[in-house]
Amino acid sequence: MMRPAATSTTSTTKLPTPPDGSSRFSILVYAHTHWDREWYQPFERFRMMLVHAVDRILDTLEAEPAFTTYVLDGQTIVLDDYLAIRPEARPRIERLVRAGRLEVGPWYILPDEFLVSGESLVRNLLEGRRGARAFGSELAVGYLPDPFGHVAQLPAVLAGFGIDSIVFSRGMGNEYAGLGPTFRWLAADLVTGITAVVQTSTYTNGYCNAELLSKPRTATDDARIVPGLEAAVGLATHLAEEANTGTLVFAAGCDHETINPQLPQLLDQLTGRIDGADIAISGLAGIIASIESSVAERASRGETLAEYSGELRGSWHAPILAAIFSARIALKQDNVRLQTRLERCIEPLVALAGAGGVWRTDTALLRHAWKLALQNQPHDSIGGCSVDSTHLDMPPRTRAAHQVCDSLVEDVLAALGQHERDLVSNTAATSAGGIVNRVVYGGSAHAVGAVAEGVTADTSVGDVTDVTDTFGEVM
Repeated sequence: MMRPAATSTTSTTKLPTPPDGSSRFSILVYAHTHWDREWYQPFERFRMMLVHAVDRILDTLEAEPAFTTYVLDGQTIVLDDYLAIRPEARPRIERLVRAGRLEVGPWYILPDEFLVSGESLVRNLLEGRRGARAFGSELAVGYLPDPFGHVAQLPAVLAGFGIDSIVFSRGMGNEYAGLGPTFRWLAADLVTGITAVVQTSTYTNGYCNAELLSKPRTATDDARIVPGLEAAVGLATHLAEEANTGTLVFAAGCDHETINPQLPQLLDQLTGRIDGADIAISGLAGIIASIESSVAERASRGETLAEYSGELRGSWHAPILAAIFSARIALKQDNVRLQTRLERCIEPLVALAGAGGVWRTDTALLRHAWKLALQNQPHDSIGGCSVDSTHLDMPPRTRAAHQVCDSLVEDVLAALGQHERDLVSNTAATSAGGIVNRVVYGGSAHAVGAVAEGVTADTSVGDVTDVTDTFGEVM
C-alpha cells in the first residue's frame, strides 16, 4: 500500500518533478538479504546464520500483513540449504511464495559471469527456475546484486528464459553518464534487449543503499532511528536528481542481514520527511512493473531510454575486484575442466546413446553433477577471494561431480557394449578420424582397433588405450 506524505512537525525535503511527467515519485522499498553462501566464513558457519535469518523472515511475514514482500536474494540454493535443516518449514515457504510475499529465484546461485562458461549460466538459470517453480512461483527479474561485472550476452541469456529485465549494482562504468540508472541493454544482435536498472547509493553498494532501514531497533530508540531516516532522505534526494523514470529503488538490506519487522512503521515516519513521493514496500516484480509503466509514459511523449550493447565491467558506483581473476588459479582450472567435461563429453555421449535407443538418459544424475559444479561458481567462491577454509570445501565438490561423470560414462559404455555395432563419438569442435583402440565394456566381442567411419588407416591418429576428453582424461 502506498503511503502518501503526511503532515509532520519534522522538516521535510522537497523532491523535484519526476521525469515521466507525473506529479510524484514512487519510492519502492524492497526488503532483502544478500546471502554469500560462503565467503569470510565457510559454508556451514554461514548456514547456521541462514537458518536463524530465514526463521525470522518467515515469522515476520506471517505475523505482519503490512510487510507485504521480501526478496530472498535471487538464488534458490539458500532455500535448499535452509530446508536441509528445517524440512518441516517447506509448506510455510510455499504459501508465502505462492502469495507473492516471498520472491525466490531466478538463479540457483549468484555466479561470477566471467569465470564460468555460457552454458553454466544457462544451467544455473534452468536449475533456479526449476527450484523456484517447485515452491510455487519464480521471480522473472534477472537480479544480480553483487557479481563483479556482467558479460555482453547476458541480455540474450536472460531473454531466452523470458526474463526482460535486470537489477544490478556492480559493473557500470563511464557509460553511466549517457545512460542513467535505467536503460535498454541490447545483446550482440542489437535486437534482443532487456530493461536494465543499476542501483546506486550515496555511501555504499547500491544493493545496500537503504540498509539502515533494515536494522531492527526499538520504536523509542531515536538515537538509532533518526540517522537511518536522515540517510533515507538523502538517498531519495540523490536518486531523484539522477532519475530517468518516476520510480526510485530503495534496497533495505545488505550482506547476511535478516528482516526488520519494524520496516512498515519506519516508512510511515519517512513519509513525513519527504515531500513529492509515495512510499511503499515492494518486491522486485512490482518495482520493474512500476519502472516499465514510467518508461511507457515517457515513450508516449516521444522520449525513449538510451541503449547500450556490450559488457559491463566498470567501477563507477562500486569496484568489480578485478584482481580475483587470477586468484587461486588452480580452483578456476578445476572448474574449467569439470564444466567442459560435462558440456562436451558427458552430455553428448549421453545424448547419442539416448537418441540411439540403447540407454535411457538419467537426467537426475546429470542434474546432480551440474549442481555440484554450480555450487563452486558463486562469485566469492570461484573468484578465489574467500578464506582458506571456504576454498578447501571446493575440491571435494569437484571430485564428487567427476565421480558422477565416471559412473555415467561406465553405464553408457556398458549399454553400448550390449549392441552389435560400436560407436565412436567425436565431441571436438572440428572433424577428426582415425584408428582408436577401445576398452571392452559389457562383454562385447567385437575386434579391437576398428577404423572409424569415413577415414582410412592412412589418416590414423595413432593407437590410444582409452577414449579421452579434451584434457586427456579418460572418459
